[in-house]
Amino acid sequence: MDGLKLLYKFIIIDKNTNDVVVKKTLRDVSEFMNLVCENKISHNNVRLKLIDHNFFEFECLIVHKLSFI
Repeated sequence: MDGLKLLYKFIIIDKNTNDVVVKKTLRDVSEFMNLVCENKISHNNVRLKLIDHNFFEFECLIVHKLSFI
C-alpha cells in the first residue's frame, strides 16, 4: 500500500470531457494544467490552493489531492 501512496497523489478531472489524469507531483499537476488551460498556474499556487481544501477548480479542471488512510 505504501507504494500506491507514492504513485497516486493527485487526480485531475476535466469537466468537459470527463477525462481523468493521475499525477505524482505538484509540478506535474501544474505542467498538465498549463497545457490544457488558457491561464497559467505555478506549482506553488497549486500547493496553496490545496492547503485549505483537498481540491479546487481551475477553468474546466477539478484538481483533488488524494489522501490514503
